[in-house]
Amino acid sequence: MAMDDSHSSLFNLGILDTLTQDELHEILDSYEAFCNATQSLLGGAGDLSYGAQFVSHVHTLFMELTLTEQDAAHWVYRGEGAANIVVSYTGSSPSYIGKVMRIRKSPRKASALPGVRNTIALSLHERLIWKKVHELISSSDKEIAGQLYVDHVMKPLLGSKYVDAGSHILVTKEFLMTVEKNVDSQRPASRVDVSQVDKQCDFALLMSDHSIFPQGIETLALLLTISLFFI
Repeated sequence: MAMDDSHSSLFNLGILDTLTQDELHEILDSYEAFCNATQSLLGGAGDLSYGAQFVSHVHTLFMELTLTEQDAAHWVYRGEGAANIVVSYTGSSPSYIGKVMRIRKSPRKASALPGVRNTIALSLHERLIWKKVHELISSSDKEIAGQLYVDHVMKPLLGSKYVDAGSHILVTKEFLMTVEKNVDSQRPASRVDVSQVDKQCDFALLMSDHSIFPQGIETLALLLTISLFFI
């Protein structure tokens, strides 16, 4: 799966803080193997015999940071709105325990869900308003711009204690297809009729599950939708 310029500001490296020591060592080992293969390929005086090894290490390193079809069984339906489906994690990986994932939807018909597939991030007027927030105006995807807005505008205003911007994570098409197959039976029929998982989108938004509190504490969860550019 290719990553283009639209992903230049997509991923929050803070997600690495959630990895276990074993997972970090596995990634570092893969990266070391990748560097060794790269050095051998570049220093091989035209010898391309290291090419297959190089490609293999690139693939391994990429997949270790990507949710694949095998991971889909651990994500279950939580709810949805007009533009996204939310699934929660039920597996045992420390990286995802206590997390939910917001997956973009797309309309089943071109006339359904107007605006859901609008990926133009900012208008010219909005770029003028937020010209001092470089990360925001450089984004070419509306959903990415939304996450960056929360991270670079709302979080400084309200404080990191009260704002969770989440972080984007790579997902494969097979992961999205399997998640959709698993959750469709739990979705309201009215939602299924007009929308589906956007399987052309290769990322999802990972966030803490704020409906979970320590045992014995009553839970009240509210979803506050803040206008992206006007408060």
